[in-house]
Amino acid sequence: MSGRSSALLLGLLAGLFIAGAAAALLWPAEKPRTVAARSEAPAAPPAPPPRSAPVVRDVPRETARIAPPPKREDAPKPAPAAAPAAPVTAPVAAPAAKSPPPPPAAVYDPDPEPTVAEPTTLAAIPTVPPPATPPPAASGQPAWQRYAVAAPPTSGRPMIAIVLDDVGLNRPQSRRAIALPGPITLSFLTYAEDLPQQTASARAAGHELMLHVPMEPMESSVSPGPEALTVAANETELQRRLNWGLGRFTGFVGINNHMGSRFTQDADGMSVVLSELQRRGLLFLDSVTTGRTVGSAVAARYGVPFARRDVFLDHVQDAAAVRQSLEQLERKARAQGYAVGIGHPHPATIDVLQAWLPTLQSRGYTLVPLTAIVKRLHEPAAGRNEAAIPPPRG
Repeated sequence: MSGRSSALLLGLLAGLFIAGAAAALLWPAEKPRTVAARSEAPAAPPAPPPRSAPVVRDVPRETARIAPPPKREDAPKPAPAAAPAAPVTAPVAAPAAKSPPPPPAAVYDPDPEPTVAEPTTLAAIPTVPPPATPPPAASGQPAWQRYAVAAPPTSGRPMIAIVLDDVGLNRPQSRRAIALPGPITLSFLTYAEDLPQQTASARAAGHELMLHVPMEPMESSVSPGPEALTVAANETELQRRLNWGLGRFTGFVGINNHMGSRFTQDADGMSVVLSELQRRGLLFLDSVTTGRTVGSAVAARYGVPFARRDVFLDHVQDAAAVRQSLEQLERKARAQGYAVGIGHPHPATIDVLQAWLPTLQSRGYTLVPLTAIVKRLHEPAAGRNEAAIPPPRG
């Protein structure tokens, strides 16, 4: 190779070397610029998708088409858009999951004595006008003697009268009471339903009939029932309520008080009651729901035949307790020659009476209707002595 050719070859190689070095220097400068562009792309806020999404959800579709795109400063507004969904959270659902606490069991008691004022029963009872004055009997006998059930001969044995109060309200238990061996005395509540039919069944079974009249108790929270006689009522209103009760059915010999621990202490109110009983020829049985009752004293003043309760049979509604009360009643009958026991048509009371009543005669007692004891207390030979007007008993 000539010297000239060698010089050309070396110049070419030198140019290639210089070109390659220049390319090597330029390539690293471009690569960082590309990588930097890729790294900045995720950091840029994806404004269009998130910002436009609330507009499409919260605004009707036609409005969303014309709504201007939100500005960057409006970016915090999606938070209020999410607020409507916040109420559907656990704190809202938790109170709904809790059921209201049930009412106390003491609010309602199936025992007819403390719960006589059932709203459904009371609402169905109509108010009737006072009945006309009953015509006098052709025989001249007062009603309490005219409707009295014949008593068996006592042959000198002590007499026991069983009076069941609150009859008529609980129909199944009332039927059980009517089916008891008699004669006993059944006192029907004035606001019981179908009283003519129920009392006709009782009379056909050989039992004596009375009217159980609701009177005001001392406990203001306990209702004695509709048309109750109260201390606050004036004479006209008392007369209307009394007439309403006395007109519910016929054939009863008299009345006794349902509750009445407050009303029977009021001489004025009791005077209204006893004067009406005197006019109608009816007797009065004082249930003695308070030791301060004036019932017997006012009855004696008006000449109304009366008797007093000696023993409550089922103050405790338990068969053993009822048997103990009957034993107490027997002791009372032996001591004074007669005794009046008041009970109610509770299951335990009826169960015990079913077994006890048939044994009375064999044990030396005579079961009689209430009128038999009233006759003994008020027969002319007795006069108005201590036997006719027993001293108050608590």
